[in-house]
This record gives sequence, structure tokens and C-alpha cells, in this order.
Amino acid sequence: MADEFTLTLVVPAYNEATSIAPFYAALGPVLEQLRALYGGMRADLLFVNDGSRDDTSDVIRTTDAPLPVTLIELSRNFGKEAAMTAGLAE
Repeated sequence: MADEFTLTLVVPAYNEATSIAPFYAALGPVLEQLRALYGGMRADLLFVNDGSRDDTSDVIRTTDAPLPVTLIELSRNFGKEAAMTAGLAE
């Protein structure tokens, strides 16, 4: 069995309200495979809302996720590179 570790998925989001549920659905089987390979693995999601103009933040907060979720809100759209940097700096 592998040593315990945490995998944090940093996900930039810009106007992704309709994509969150399908993303979670696709993520579930992948996490199961990773956990089968790495028994000590914990995982969480870190969304960075990059100034979305739709209800991306509300959907992230209210949709049942397959793992713990943290949400960072940027004040406007800075681009995916800045959103990834903000997530990695967290």
C-alpha cells in the first residue's frame, strides 16, 4: 500500500455552470481507479472561479461533489493561467 497523500485538483472555471455536473460524473470513475492504485490517496477539488458571468459559483456550491470542494472567487476574468496560479498559490 502506498503512503498516504492528498491529490488536489485545481480547476479553473469560467462560465462553466452547465459543465459542473458532467465533470463530477466523469471524475467519479477516474477517482475510483486512482484509489485502487494508490490506496492511501485522499483527494479534493479546488475550483477557481475566473470571473464567471453565469451561476458557476452557485452550481459549484450546491451540486453534490464526489470529494471535498474549495472555491476561490476572482474579482474578474484574468485568464486560465492566472486562475491556475491562484489555485496553486492556495
